[in-house]
Amino acid sequence: MIDGLAARLTTEQDDGARHLERLQVLVDAQRATLDPWDPETYQPLNVEFHGTILEASGNEYLTDHTALLQMTSNVFAPYRLLEVDRVRRAVAEHQGIVDAIGRGDGAAAERVAREHIRATIRTLSTPG
Repeated sequence: MIDGLAARLTTEQDDGARHLERLQVLVDAQRATLDPWDPETYQPLNVEFHGTILEASGNEYLTDHTALLQMTSNVFAPYRLLEVDRVRRAVAEHQGIVDAIGRGDGAAAERVAREHIRATIRTLSTPG
């Protein structure tokens, strides 16, 4: 999963602090969409969060996948299908990724990001 690799690589970048600040702003903004639940505002913040991690990785191969990320997020997880309980957990997972990046813990950042994507896939593949 490219998200895990990107999160780990982000911890290795010299300009990580700049990206870390942006990631935290995005997580805070995501948290603000939870009560009252505003999926239409949350979705682009989610896409930007994941895109920022790809960009922050400093890996050209990963950054080339940003457009694909945006497209698949809208096709496979349209905001109208998002449930607030799963999004609450996703925002907490996003915070865990940011915290691991902030600590410079590449292994933890990769692990949390991979777990986050797996949880999202499980949610999307569970008949509702």
